[in-house]
Amino acid sequence: MLGTALATALATAPPAAARNPDNCLPGQFCLWESVDHGGVMLYSTGSMAYVGDLMNDRASSFRNNTSSWVTFYDSRDYRGGCFDSIPPGAVSPVMPPGADDVVTSFRLTRWANC
Repeated sequence: MLGTALATALATAPPAAARNPDNCLPGQFCLWESVDHGGVMLYSTGSMAYVGDLMNDRASSFRNNTSSWVTFYDSRDYRGGCFDSIPPGAVSPVMPPGADDVVTSFRLTRWANC
């Protein structure tokens, strides 16, 4: 584990920028509430034991702009099912199969956990 979240935020982007995965800056892992990187965006530079009420069970696209693997969990505090690990640099307009609208926490690690 690389530690707890150092910085996290929820942000809404203007319509022209909302669908741009480049809004996820180097060193950040980002989730969007809608496919194609639309709607509310959450970004973090570390693990999150809870993604917050605004993003819980709502993530539909992502970008891993970190050098770490990101593992998704369906419960708080990295409990419940570990259902996917995303490699460094991965970006997708949709979540992996079974991961859409179910992420509650995620952990950044040096290797894949699922």
